[in-house]
Amino acid sequence: MNNINYSKIKFIKISYKKLNKILKQLKNKTYLEILYILKKLNILNKNINIIIKTLFLAINNLYYLNLKNKKILNKNNFKIIETYIIRGSILKRLICRAKGKSNIIKKKFNHLIIKISTK
Repeated sequence: MNNINYSKIKFIKISYKKLNKILKQLKNKTYLEILYILKKLNILNKNINIIIKTLFLAINNLYYLNLKNKKILNKNNFKIIETYIIRGSILKRLICRAKGKSNIIKKKFNHLIIKISTK
């Protein structure tokens, strides 16, 4: 029986391209393969730490939901089915410049959705 669970994190301040590169590598991988790939990458990087947290949230949510239903599952059987990146809002800030001029800084946010299933 396949259980499907998803985890959402909104308003992540990581660029769309960086998220997409990392999540393409993790698609259709098992839990142990994901850990191996993420350890190979630079773990001290802020972007990867956010992705690691979301993956653990999604896996733990599915694990504890099944414990409530009295089903024993192994975390190693989990697999990422799909990942979505949705472009969020843009925060615009003004910076004052010389001679009464100003520049606009655009701070972009994204939403991350990860779907996980059991084998």
